Amino acid sequence: MKGNSLLRTVQNHDVSTRVRLHGACLDLGAKNGTSSYYQFIEQAEDTQLTFSDLYSSEDHVLKIDLDGRFPLDDSVFDNVLLFNVLEHVFNTRNVLEEIRRILKPGGKLFGAVPFLHRYHKDPTDYWRFSHEALEILLREAGYSNIVVRPHGAGAFTAGIHQFASALKLRPLICLAWFAAIGLDKVLDRLWKANRYYYLGLYFEARK
Repeated sequence: MKGNSLLRTVQNHDVSTRVRLHGACLDLGAKNGTSSYYQFIEQAEDTQLTFSDLYSSEDHVLKIDLDGRFPLDDSVFDNVLLFNVLEHVFNTRNVLEEIRRILKPGGKLFGAVPFLHRYHKDPTDYWRFSHEALEILLREAGYSNIVVRPHGAGAFTAGIHQFASALKLRPLICLAWFAAIGLDKVLDRLWKANRYYYLGLYFEARK
């Protein structure tokens, strides 16, 4: 299992099975473009990535304030990535509407957000979104073909994620992950509500 945490590991699994990039692509909140999910994203030969992060010190990274109007033309990107960013943006409606504006007709937004996860200031941390809230936000921003998919679901999985880092040793952490995931597979058969304990959400939508 790869990733810095259980949440990132399950996010990367969704990325590897669902995200296919092509053409002009913008990664919002990408810092310097070295995020772990790039190991898992499938990219067509014509993929041209542009990175954006308001607080990056890298010259090649666009500085965009996600709470305002983006300094970009309409309909210029085939794909936009928004991984673990939306919770850090106060004006969530604005960022989703601006992304739709800069997407080409038929262009796709791919993203992920945490749910049962600690407060993480980068430089702020405002929100947690349920699957229902995220679907409504995307629909009201004008998107179609909306997919919202929980990942890391289960009470044991959610619980171990909260304190696994305290175990320190990587083998112990991985063992705890596998045990929690296995217990949740059993619990899923006995308790339908178990699926609503999820670590985060993967989402995609089309302009």
